[in-house]
Amino acid sequence: MTVTDAARESVESMLEANPTRSHLNPPPSYDLADHPLPTGREEIWRFTPLKRLRGLLDGEASAAHLTWETSLPEGVTLTEITAEQAVELGELAPNDRPSALAVARAGGALLLDIPAEAEPD
Repeated sequence: MTVTDAARESVESMLEANPTRSHLNPPPSYDLADHPLPTGREEIWRFTPLKRLRGLLDGEASAAHLTWETSLPEGVTLTEITAEQAVELGELAPNDRPSALAVARAGGALLLDIPAEAEPD
């Protein structure tokens, strides 16, 4: 078990033991339909300038794509994985619309694998 696995189990057990159910803390979900478009009348969006964010929150697709270059130490790998593979890894699901949109539109994720015996430089 890695430190990340232990931390994930700790957080998940805490969330299961003490579920917080309110309009301020909706249940997490990867389904975009579970995160409605805010109107501005919701408490958590009350002070947000929604008109400025409208295109961002609507979920319109974009042709923009990040590019990157890496220089990784020996043994460390960076792998592109699909969104489905990322979900299968067991990360916590998004609990707000911007996060759910990011997952839905990302088309995948990057998996950084650092061996347990790796030593920082």
